[in-house]
Amino acid sequence: MHTKILAAILFLPATAFADPPIRDGVDGAIASEHESSNRVRYYAQETTIAERDIVTATIKRDVARNRWNAAVRDDHPAAAGKWAIRYHDAIRDEAKAQERATQFSHARDVARADFRASAEQNRRLTRQARARGGRARG
Repeated sequence: MHTKILAAILFLPATAFADPPIRDGVDGAIASEHESSNRVRYYAQETTIAERDIVTATIKRDVARNRWNAAVRDDHPAAAGKWAIRYHDAIRDEAKAQERATQFSHARDVARADFRASAEQNRRLTRQARARGGRARG
């Protein structure tokens, strides 16, 4: 599910600024700036969640490894098997969380670059509108 949402957001077409009147350009720039700001916020939150999942999986992995070692040392094969499974599950969870963190942090960085470009476009078009005597929003 996350992959479909991510793909939809990443491949949204950018707002085109092909010689519309300055007023429409400013409105488009404002909309683009808001959209990219929302994407930055979303991906930053997803990155934080993934990073927390990494920490959680690391703790679970360490606990499982210590308990697995203790079970082997104390000659408890059933407990050792249980903790070995939990250890491998934690390693898998940690790898998945790391993959998500990498994916979302990259998407966040792309969104930040888009935001900067949108904000600059907004400032430029607003200056142009004011220079022409129009009232620009912003």
